[in-house]
Amino acid sequence: MSARKPLVYLGIFLALAAFYYFYEHKGGQDRTEQEEQEKKALLFSPDSVDSFSLCALGADSVSSDTVSLARENGSWWIVFPLRAEADSEAVARLLSSAAGADRNRVVEDSAADLSIFGLDRPSLVFEVTLRPGAQVQRLTLGRKNPGDTYVYAANLDQPRRVVLLNSWVLSDLQKDVFALRDKKVLRIAKTAVGRLVVLKAGEPALEVSREAGDWKLTKPFGGLADRDSVENLIDKLVEARAEAFVDSLAAGSPAALELDRPAWTVQLYEKQSGALYSLEVGGVDEKGRYYARRGQMQPTVLLAADVVGLLGADPGRLRDLRLVAASRDSIVQIALETADGAWQADKDSAGAWSFTRPERAKADGSRIDGYLLDLKDLQARRFVAAAPELNRLIGRPEFTLTLTGDRGSETLAFVRAAPADSLYYVISSRLDGLAVVDSASAGRLKRAFHDLRLRKVTEFETGRINRVRIERQGKEAIELAGGEDKWKITSPTQAEAESWKVQNLLWDIADVEFDSVLSATSSDSAAFGFASPRARVLLWKDDSLLAAVSLADSVAGGRRVALRSAGDTRTLAVDGKILGEIVQKTDELEKKK
Repeated sequence: MSARKPLVYLGIFLALAAFYYFYEHKGGQDRTEQEEQEKKALLFSPDSVDSFSLCALGADSVSSDTVSLARENGSWWIVFPLRAEADSEAVARLLSSAAGADRNRVVEDSAADLSIFGLDRPSLVFEVTLRPGAQVQRLTLGRKNPGDTYVYAANLDQPRRVVLLNSWVLSDLQKDVFALRDKKVLRIAKTAVGRLVVLKAGEPALEVSREAGDWKLTKPFGGLADRDSVENLIDKLVEARAEAFVDSLAAGSPAALELDRPAWTVQLYEKQSGALYSLEVGGVDEKGRYYARRGQMQPTVLLAADVVGLLGADPGRLRDLRLVAASRDSIVQIALETADGAWQADKDSAGAWSFTRPERAKADGSRIDGYLLDLKDLQARRFVAAAPELNRLIGRPEFTLTLTGDRGSETLAFVRAAPADSLYYVISSRLDGLAVVDSASAGRLKRAFHDLRLRKVTEFETGRINRVRIERQGKEAIELAGGEDKWKITSPTQAEAESWKVQNLLWDIADVEFDSVLSATSSDSAAFGFASPRARVLLWKDDSLLAAVSLADSVAGGRRVALRSAGDTRTLAVDGKILGEIVQKTDELEKKK
């Protein structure tokens, strides 16, 4: 074989590949795009439109309604038959429909009589002026076909070439001034609002402002506002649309429309610039709609009654029903005052809670967490104004709660008209009026010092224990070694132990809580029977003693016993059933074969 033949074959292959790419693939794409372009009724991009007009013939086929729009500084404006801001979304939809209109088929290439198709007196003429070069394109729409599924059309370039377009093209383009007009009555983004003021007959009826991320009420009362409720109100006001326009004072002077002394005035302020956006609401028309205008500018619009109804709704619906402003994590001090006593708990920099009143003691972290959750969930059923019959109670609260957080302190005073009442009135240092809460919610906060202090008699991790010694009065001591799920009895005999029984004992010792403190010192230990205790349990990790408890005499009728814990000078009263959990003989622990 000649050495040149492979090169010839390679050249043929490359030539075929190039032909396929440029003619079949790339050329095919170009031909498809060209075919798509040829199907278009008009050839333009919506972004290239500088202005456009719609001309619809009237019923007499002589008079017409024309609407003209132009792009000015990036925004669309209606320039005829009046000057007004256009609805940019409505304009974008209309231009997109016009640019996307495809012909279904050609009816006649050169129609002698356009009246057959209604194109001599068209239903609509759509004309666009494109930039650059001010190129003009025009689409004329006639009558619909007998089945109403298509509409006859022609364009400026070939005015006698009649094509069929889908009938939606006519409905999408057949828009009047009102359809294309910007109907928003307040031109501010809802996320930009930093303050809302509602005036009723010129007097403040509602005022709410955003401060450090929270919404706060200042009129007609003070306090936190519910974020969702406020933002829902602002959203509805900002999204309100005009139902009609009054473009000429001939339709009614400000006095006739009651806009010279508006019934309601809405004022929205931008949180950054402080710019004011206002809306004045006046009288009602025969259809129950309200006349309104932005500030004292024209035009006057007509608003739906439900929008105006938002302004007169009870301001109390915007109140945040939570009575505690501080977040759970930010609270660093809790103080409770009752007729029976007082306590104060403080959180240190590591997040641990301890009591400073009525004595220094560790707080139970889990119980304090539960207390903080109850505070977070405390909500008013409703708010009421202070009444004369309640004045005698306000000065004598049943209990008072003071919370200190990252934003300072707040105080809640709880009062009841009678001890058996199911409702409490709460006076807050930061809220106006009285909050009404149910007794169950309030009762969870009236907790005694003893309920929240740490009452565990030992603090150790059961998983660390690997040696145990059990002593019972008059019995041989039992010693065990091992850990977790494998324990052995090492004294007075040697045997496999039921590991779950040992683990249960460790859990029982770890969970013991005292009911009361019998003595603060160890000087009177003998008086409680610790000279000869009824039981002792000692727990080690290797050679380190982690916990040791001694149980002695019964107290208070025998249901409780005295307990001493290693490292604690106090004598404590605990539930006597712990004695029943401590084994006396090895066979109670031996693993059954």
